[in-house]
This record gives sequence, structure tokens and C-alpha cells, in this order.
Amino acid sequence: MHPSGLLIVGLLVVACGVAWTAPGGEDGWPAALRELVASERAFARAADEGGIRAAFLSFLAPEGVVFRPRPVPGRPAYEQMPADATALLAWRPVFAETSASGDLGYTTGPWYLKNRRQDPDPSGWGHYVSIWRRGEGGRWTVLLDAGIRHGRADHLPDTVTTAKSGQPAHLGEIPFSGLDAEMSRLAAVSGPAAAFRQLASPDLRFYRDRALPVIGRDRSLALLPAAPAAWTWRAEGQAGSADGSLGYSYGILETQAAAGGARPALQHSYLHIWRRGGDGYRLVLDLAVAIPVAPAS
Repeated sequence: MHPSGLLIVGLLVVACGVAWTAPGGEDGWPAALRELVASERAFARAADEGGIRAAFLSFLAPEGVVFRPRPVPGRPAYEQMPADATALLAWRPVFAETSASGDLGYTTGPWYLKNRRQDPDPSGWGHYVSIWRRGEGGRWTVLLDAGIRHGRADHLPDTVTTAKSGQPAHLGEIPFSGLDAEMSRLAAVSGPAAAFRQLASPDLRFYRDRALPVIGRDRSLALLPAAPAAWTWRAEGQAGSADGSLGYSYGILETQAAAGGARPALQHSYLHIWRRGGDGYRLVLDLAVAIPVAPAS
């Protein structure tokens, strides 16, 4: 959750767009949303009480994926972790959203890590994003877990906000990897900033290492190249809700200033979350974590 596979103090972000808290707070939320947030809090509590390894093996779906920093099968990654690890990973959700059908959702918030529980101060901070699926028995499990690292950030919100669910589509095929391909095309023709301007929602959440999450499409555009660039998102996996109102894609993003440039492309693991509205699918969360360049042999 967390530091690319590793909990929170706070984060200072300026919310904008369609952040929404139902009248009466969490009591006014749909049942699926309340259950999702309760599951995330139970996940964090399990890590505090029983350790990181046991918590992830309890909440990860059999096909769950984690970023390390490349996307890898989650359960084998945590099965290899020592059971007696003394680290403390803590986190809390500050934003959550579910599909209209209530079977898919995601949570995000700050995390911090202590190498040893007794350490007075954390050794790292960041933000996580977790994709959750609600099974037939009503239990939520984690399909994908990713995160970024950043400096200490205090005075973060304690309340959880959300966004209204997207519109059902009832599609026969999941289009999310096709949206990634369209982003690649737009970036090559008009630049990454133009691609995000066309395909991102006004309430876009933009996550990059070494920086606090940015909330809002307009704020995010200032961080993206305006000139055409060979940014290519290649999906390795995708899934959507039963009604098509919410979905995600993930894989490898390769970035290069221009097609055929002399410098080799840089690689990042990416996560895209898509919501369907009246104008089609729009990107509501973009996370990218750099993959270290292998040393020359």
C-alpha cells in the first residue's frame, strides 16, 4: 500500500472537482461504500495488530497485483516476506469511490512506515491506492495495491470524502486498455498535457513519487509536457464493474521526449482508474511509479 509495496500522517492537498460527502456523513452513503471504507480500515487494523505479511495475505484477492515497482502477483510477494518482520505500516483512507453496481471500488490515503515498531519516528511517508472487488459473499478483497513516496505531510484530513458513482454502461467488452491506447495517440500528436485535458475528469487525482498527490485536472496539466511526446501506456491488465460504470487498467508507461529520440525511453508502472459519465469514460486517477534503470553490464 503502500510504499510500492510497503502508513500515514497527513497530506495537504487542495480538493476540487466533484468531491462529495453525503448528508449525514458516512451514515448517508450507499451500503457498498460504507462496507468498502470499513474493509480498508479493517485492513489497516490487521496490519497494526498482526503484521504486514498476515494482513496482506488476508485481504489480497488470489489474483491480486502489487507494484514492486513493476506490477507483480501480490500473494507470492507477501508470502516471501518474513513472518516475524518488526516493521509497522500504518495508513488510513481519505477518499473512496464505488461503482454504481457496488461491486468495484477504490480507496486512497496517506501511509507511513516504521522500520521497527518501537522507533520514535517513521522512516517513510507516502500515499497508497487500492482497487477493491466485492465478492458474491459480500466480502471486499484487494485486486491491486500501489503507492507513491513523498516527504512528511502533517495536518491531513481525518474525514473520508467520495465522488458520486458513474453511469452504468452494460458493455459487452471492457474498453479501458483502448483508452490507454488513445492517450498514447493523443500524446504523440498533441502532447501529454493535451491527452490529459481531453480524457481526464475535472476531479483527476494525480500521483507521482516525491510529491504530494495533486487533485484537479487543471493543476495536473501544469506538471505535464505540452509538446508532442512519445508517451506510451501499454496495459498489462484491466477490469471493470459489472455495470461498466467504473474500471481500471494498469501496465507499463514508457516516456520519451519525441519518437525516435536519441535517449532511451524511461519506464514507469502506471495505474489508471476510469469513471463513466455523460460524456463517456474519463480518467479519475493516474498513478505512475518510476522503474529504476538497470545498470549497464
